Amino acid sequence: MPVYNGARFLPAQLDSLSAQTYIDWQVLISDDGSTDDSRAVLETFITANADKARLYDGPQNGISANIFSLLARVDPQTKFVAFCDQDDIWHADKLARACAIVAQTDGPTLYCSRTNLVDAQGVFLRLSPPRRRPPLFQNALVQNIASGNTMVLNQAGWHLLRDQIHAAQGVVYHDWWAYQLVSGAGGTVFHDDEPSLDYRQHTTNALGSATGLRGALRRLLRVSNRALSIDTSRHLAALQRSRAVLSGECAAQLDCVASLHGKGPFGRLRGVFSAGLYRQSRISTLGLWLAALIGRF
Repeated sequence: MPVYNGARFLPAQLDSLSAQTYIDWQVLISDDGSTDDSRAVLETFITANADKARLYDGPQNGISANIFSLLARVDPQTKFVAFCDQDDIWHADKLARACAIVAQTDGPTLYCSRTNLVDAQGVFLRLSPPRRRPPLFQNALVQNIASGNTMVLNQAGWHLLRDQIHAAQGVVYHDWWAYQLVSGAGGTVFHDDEPSLDYRQHTTNALGSATGLRGALRRLLRVSNRALSIDTSRHLAALQRSRAVLSGECAAQLDCVASLHGKGPFGRLRGVFSAGLYRQSRISTLGLWLAALIGRF
């Protein structure tokens, strides 16, 4: 659990951890230099749960760096690793359900799920969108459908991430990188249609959920100002540094995408089709084609 100025919502999240039906867990917490009462909240929790929690000082270089620092601290014998945000509320069966799923395979496996979007007071707003198309590398290259706050990985999955942290410098979103790496290495990504937590939406969210009209406008802005292109390039560069762990097919798809930047509009569009790239909805896929045509991908 990376923490930064989360005192307002931390108690509810910590209570939801204590309420898990899967009881064999431990939470590693990294406080990234909070200036509010986060530290006091965490120390109170740790005093009451000495065998369940460990608190560290974060690197103070952003949320992804903080999460990577925690991943490096996990005991290598740990069977499952879950990413935990400071302001959500986990459903009581989250760990039990996710661990049962990722335990079914030996190779790298990543669990993620839909979420209940709630407001700052915890009042239900809506359910996050379903994911109707398979969670494969061709999707991961151009879209993140794996919310980091829902992620649970089996041992092979989190070992894969840990061993590639050195290659992840510059990635913008740790969860998108995890989705890309596990799917690209031939692992299994399971997206659960049943929500596993209440995802709190408030003014200090690190990201928040990009759904509905607001999400569509945000994505359009990111295309127009080249933010999407910049973020994608950083993630492609990280994947190239991890090329040795990718499957042959996924490495070829990565090369196809990397080559698009040197082509004209229709060459880029043909490349998108050739690599089999897709997003989850038809309108979002149309947006991908448009981004390719105008050179914003």
